[in-house]
Amino acid sequence: MVDWESPKVIGMCLEATDKLNMYFGGIFTWYLIATFKHVEWQLLTRRLKWRWSYLYYLGARYMLLGFQIPLHEVVQPGKFSFEILAITGCAISICASGNLLFRVIALWRGNLIVVAFLVFLGIGHWVVLFSATTPPVILGHGNFPNGSTKTNNNAIEPFFLYTCALDLLILVMTAVGLLRQRAARSSRLWKTLYRQGIAYYVVMFIVQFPTIIFAWRTKSSCMIGVFSAPTLTIGAMASSYAVSSLLTRPRTAEPARDDPAREKRGLDVSRRVPTRSQLLSTNITLPLSVESSEAPSSAIASLPEVHMRGGARDLECAAGPTGGSDW
Repeated sequence: MVDWESPKVIGMCLEATDKLNMYFGGIFTWYLIATFKHVEWQLLTRRLKWRWSYLYYLGARYMLLGFQIPLHEVVQPGKFSFEILAITGCAISICASGNLLFRVIALWRGNLIVVAFLVFLGIGHWVVLFSATTPPVILGHGNFPNGSTKTNNNAIEPFFLYTCALDLLILVMTAVGLLRQRAARSSRLWKTLYRQGIAYYVVMFIVQFPTIIFAWRTKSSCMIGVFSAPTLTIGAMASSYAVSSLLTRPRTAEPARDDPAREKRGLDVSRRVPTRSQLLSTNITLPLSVESSEAPSSAIASLPEVHMRGGARDLECAAGPTGGSDW
């Protein structure tokens, strides 16, 4: 059986950590440059209206970029360096989960009790982080053959478990929230949100599982560090893609001629679909079939604007620049 605390194994893990950090740092830098135009550039050119929820999107991306820079020097760390990296890594995980949490809040915006509960869980994630980092996360002054750096499992394990539980809840609430929109199940956006919710949880569970196991079975911080770069990089990329995919989603053009059946129902077809600058990262637009009688009246009543789409005979709701949710 491998002695994870032996100096030889620790040295090998530090070398592997250094190489993994450089590799995933390069991947994320390329991804950041390739996707810069989707949100950052739109915000800089004021084509996209600023919302405070973008702090999570930007925080996950740029904290991870800063997280990668000093990690190639991990072979010469001190306790303070490990402490900062541990706290930064936890904050990146919160921002990555928060991007999906805002989406769930948007789906349930008509139910104040559920929204308040989700907001409470989001705040609780930060509380767990601060409570976990109040005692020293890292014990010791270096993970070298002549010394040891150990992780305070009592401090860090609750955070890992809370993150996994929150991701699972996000998956469940996303599925339930989408299933409530019965009339929209045939739309491409509904399927996209459903698949992204499942895919994000599965991917994050796979990449977080080794970190949780090593945090539970060993107190060596470099064991966790080996998996930190892949976990955080994949998590940040997956969550930021979930945000940008809604902003870059192609939109169907308005029909040239209105359907008389729609006019009969008294629907306002004169309004246009808002431009991209009016959309939020968590602005969920679900087309509801006018043919269906299963659409809940509460869901339709909560839609601030109703717009007509073309030959598919769909309704599309989208919040305007003043009526949109701040989430």
